[in-house]
Amino acid sequence: MAQHRTRVEEENKEEEEEEEEEEEEEEEEEEEEEEEEEEEERRRRIRRRRIRRRRIRRRRIRRRRRRRRRRRRRRRRRRRRRRRRRRRRRRRRRRRRRRGGGGGARVVEGMCTAVTAQ
Repeated sequence: MAQHRTRVEEENKEEEEEEEEEEEEEEEEEEEEEEEEEEEERRRRIRRRRIRRRRIRRRRIRRRRRRRRRRRRRRRRRRRRRRRRRRRRRRRRRRRRRRGGGGGARVVEGMCTAVTAQ
């Protein structure tokens, strides 16, 4: 019986170590994704600044010419489409985190009950 217990303990330790490694890998992946999101946000901010500068220039030009208004409306529609795509990406990432974090603990409990039943 003592030998059996030690084997079970070793198996449990190995499983825990594997799960810890998996969790660390998942955390690293999440950090990489967050870094990518931050880079994307920086790029968006830079684009927004450029767009704002262009708007200011266009407002000055618009007083002279009224044809520019039609072009601005088209560009607004394009921006809305881009925002929708970004939201979809974020939802997918949240789902991944739920699978990774909660799954590890449940697996350990399941394995323990299986061993005790034998």
